[in-house]
Amino acid sequence: MGSDSPAAVIVDAVTEDTASVRADGKLEVAAEYVAGGDAQPVKILDADGTNLATVSGGGALSVGVDAWPDNPGRLVSGFFEQSGGTDPSDLRVDGSSTPVLFEYVVGAYDEYLNRISFVMTDSSVTFDGAHFGHLSTLANGLEMSFDDGAPTVIGLFRVNEDFVHFVSPGGFDIKPMAKDIMYAVTVTGGSLKLTGGTGEKLVLKVQDDLSRGLDYFKCSIFGHRNS
Repeated sequence: MGSDSPAAVIVDAVTEDTASVRADGKLEVAAEYVAGGDAQPVKILDADGTNLATVSGGGALSVGVDAWPDNPGRLVSGFFEQSGGTDPSDLRVDGSSTPVLFEYVVGAYDEYLNRISFVMTDSSVTFDGAHFGHLSTLANGLEMSFDDGAPTVIGLFRVNEDFVHFVSPGGFDIKPMAKDIMYAVTVTGGSLKLTGGTGEKLVLKVQDDLSRGLDYFKCSIFGHRNS
């Protein structure tokens, strides 16, 4: 999940001292190595010590990192779906007794997900910290997880406000109409990776009764694959 590269650090090429960021946001390393005509290069190192890039004394940056798909023009899209059902992507099911799982499973190729989107239509999407759509606060919540064999919970939605916390800036809106329409979008920028052929997946677990009143409720993904 995410980039394959470990965290990077910036160090001086000669002293190996870690660079610091000043209060004004500028990068600072030992002055004797970055000032004047004989300035030495500054290296950007991977956490394991691999030299990823070099900033020369003249300020030129040379980078050799390629973590993006080989063919980023190949698009993927789809819905979280359960097995069976008239509409397998319809999240309006009763999971109060037995949780119902909706999954998006990677195919044969690596996938880099750019966006996860929820869309809900209801008679009244109420924001008071006590409603899910117009339903009362969910007892157990709609759970989202990343599953690579060891599931990791990445979201739990019990009230409408939980969708606001989940989304990217500008990725939430509600349209008050005869039927309220709410959409919540989180943009990952391709940093959410599912490794092809491994069965890695995103999972939504419905643990309450969502069949009793919502007019529409689905979740979809959009991204790229590398072949």
